[in-house]
Amino acid sequence: MLESSRPGINDARAGTPGDAGRQQSQHLSTVNVLRNFKHKASDSSVSERSRRRSAVAGHRSKERKTQRQFLDQLELEKRAKNVKRTLWDSFSSKFKPWLEPIPWRTLVNLAHDFFPPRMALPVHVCDISANHAVSFKTTLGEIEICWKEKPEWAVVRWIHAPLGVGLIHSSIEDMFLHDWHHGKPFHNAGSPGWPFLAIEHMQLQRRCLLQDTRDAYALLKADESVTRILDTDVLSGDRNETFGQDLKWRSRHLGIEPGFWELSSCDIPMLLSEGIPMGGVGAIEPVRGRGRAVDDTAITKHPQFENSRLVTRPFRAFHHSDGCVLTMSSAKGVDYLSRDLPDHLDEPPDDCLEDPDASVVGNLLREFESTGARDWESHTPEYFLVYLLTEIGVTPHNIKDGYNAISIFTAMQAAVQNMKQRTFDEWSDKETTNLVREYLVCIDELKTLNMLFSKKIEFFENLAKDVSEHRAAELADAHCINSGREGSRSERIEWALNLLKHQNKDVEILLTDVFQAMNALFQLCSIKQNKLAITSDRQNKAILIFTGFTIVFLPLSFFTSYYGMNLRGVADTAKTESYFWKVCGSITLVIVCVISLMAFCLRLQTVNILRLGRRSRTSPV
Repeated sequence: MLESSRPGINDARAGTPGDAGRQQSQHLSTVNVLRNFKHKASDSSVSERSRRRSAVAGHRSKERKTQRQFLDQLELEKRAKNVKRTLWDSFSSKFKPWLEPIPWRTLVNLAHDFFPPRMALPVHVCDISANHAVSFKTTLGEIEICWKEKPEWAVVRWIHAPLGVGLIHSSIEDMFLHDWHHGKPFHNAGSPGWPFLAIEHMQLQRRCLLQDTRDAYALLKADESVTRILDTDVLSGDRNETFGQDLKWRSRHLGIEPGFWELSSCDIPMLLSEGIPMGGVGAIEPVRGRGRAVDDTAITKHPQFENSRLVTRPFRAFHHSDGCVLTMSSAKGVDYLSRDLPDHLDEPPDDCLEDPDASVVGNLLREFESTGARDWESHTPEYFLVYLLTEIGVTPHNIKDGYNAISIFTAMQAAVQNMKQRTFDEWSDKETTNLVREYLVCIDELKTLNMLFSKKIEFFENLAKDVSEHRAAELADAHCINSGREGSRSERIEWALNLLKHQNKDVEILLTDVFQAMNALFQLCSIKQNKLAITSDRQNKAILIFTGFTIVFLPLSFFTSYYGMNLRGVADTAKTESYFWKVCGSITLVIVCVISLMAFCLRLQTVNILRLGRRSRTSPV
């Protein structure tokens, strides 16, 4: 049913569409790009890139500006509830046009802009034959039929769902694994009792999109009326046979209500400053500290990456013995570094996922259309998984562009050099504190990268053991093994390992350099603090002498002033000293209270204006 409803599949089954054209334009995986670099020309001309840039900028600018205005208004309304109405009215006149209630339908649409309805999420399906492949898209509401109707001519049917780890992820995973016989297990690379593959996928994503997504999650989730509306049709569009029942059972078993926000929160990526998950293969993603602020990092000091942030998401893969492969990850960022990085960051997430110049998924979908599986070592789902994970595991990188773009390690090295130069600048309390904070942020980022690369190196070393076992079994069964142009499984794993070890070594060198520079800063600060302490000690001795004289004469000054007052000598008055203290003391107290209240209102107004101005400057134009 799936095959006949998609255009071109029947032609593809016969091997007819454009085989000659595919031979002329071959797209290589990153492991062979440099070896065949003369064939790897850009698919887009300068005029095409300019047209795409203008189209994307025009489409996104108005949409993002409107979204940001709604989020700012929700922020102001939330603050208004925490401030007395009399104080709020004193400084909110500038924002009163914004404070009209936002229609509930607009808020629901705003939630769906950042967190699309679950059953409407696009699912990519790629049927790979020996010489070509055919790709099409369906929705998550129809995913179950994808692995039940694999065409016979396809060596592998690759199903990729943009889902993070959570309830829906767990339900689809179990449905997939229980519908057919499992493929060859990966006992070493998988977790104990869970012989399937999972790796952290690191990407670049636009900063303002991350910030707006987190703001939308925090502000809209707090609105109970909007949440109730979103929960009513959270599974609208589900046409799978068993998914709804499995999700209800799983939510009861885990004690989690399958509401909109519980099912959508897995779309939010994890920043490097929040660490990396340590294990965890269950239905619920490991607990992550998702704060609302998206702070600057070391890599953002470089102009090439100032509008981007490094994020990580789990990428999980499962396979059947008949060749069906299911991968799930909510990653929709940029994997390949090139001169077009700003354009790729501006693309909508779904478009970025399908862009072959930005995403591993998009690149492989395009590559398989022209080559199929003819360059594989063996036409098995296990080879495809090794092929896919060696591409995913080393991103983001600039190999696809021939090392012509700035790498993240070059950007970090430039940031470290900048901090080292500022270490020897003239000492000032505020600047030195900011510099120490930047050092600590850089150290935290490098340590996270070091742990991430170490986990990946261990993963690929264990994967190499599984591949050796699989290969031995294939040779024993007289299984056909080709000398594929894309390299054997062992060669691809070795390439990924060498690249990761090289990157990890760069991180360790930078980490040592940062520690030495920060120690030098502390030593210089200690010397300067000692000099300041000596000067301060001299000044303290002089102040002590002056204070001693002041203390001696202070009581005398007070008594002479107090007893020198003669109110009865004032003409036309019979008031006493108690009257003086009642009147003057009361007036003084009132003046102090009024000034303090005015200062508080002014300060609150200034903070709100500065924060809104800062957000408007970071929003895309």
